[in-house]
Amino acid sequence: MFSASEITLFALTMAAGQFTPGPDLLLILKNVLNHGLRTGLFTVAGICTGVAVHAFLAVTGLAILIHRWPDAFRLFRVTGALYLIWIAVQLARSAWHRSAKTPASGTRKPRAFSPSNAYLEGLVTNLTNPKVVLFFSFMISQFVGPDPLERAVYGSIIVLEAALLWPLFAWLMQRRPVREAFLRRQRLWNVSFAALLFAVAAHLLLGNQA
Repeated sequence: MFSASEITLFALTMAAGQFTPGPDLLLILKNVLNHGLRTGLFTVAGICTGVAVHAFLAVTGLAILIHRWPDAFRLFRVTGALYLIWIAVQLARSAWHRSAKTPASGTRKPRAFSPSNAYLEGLVTNLTNPKVVLFFSFMISQFVGPDPLERAVYGSIIVLEAALLWPLFAWLMQRRPVREAFLRRQRLWNVSFAALLFAVAAHLLLGNQA
């Protein structure tokens, strides 16, 4: 039976793992700083939905099946990489057009971005992130036994952490000093976000060839 110390260790490790630099964190930063807290929270909702799916697959053992079909997993990696490239291209184009048409301003209002698009972007980015599949599967295999109740508890911890910590992160990134600093260098930050997303996609594609 699981203990309080094991649950605490699992929760801390999962929190650290979810907040390591990756597509989810970059996407939240991009949408919160460019479009505001509301859009950021819809992005978070999409990510949390993806986390719930990944957690379910991990605790039921279905994620292990991915490793039994390497070709399917490689296709999964490529799909995720291509989607990140698409987001990065859109972001880079937006930064280019904004620079050509609008001078930098700390008072400029964020461009409209529909809640459904923000949610879908968060959902697809998380679902196609192979790091999440591998990390969740590894963590569950290390801590969780065959007991269904134990699996439900650990799976719930994963989802609850995402639902609590990601909105808090989005809120902190929306604080006035952070946002004003971002708006003063909005084009530079967006180009940087695009470059990082390209780098993550390249890592996925190169890893697929390894």
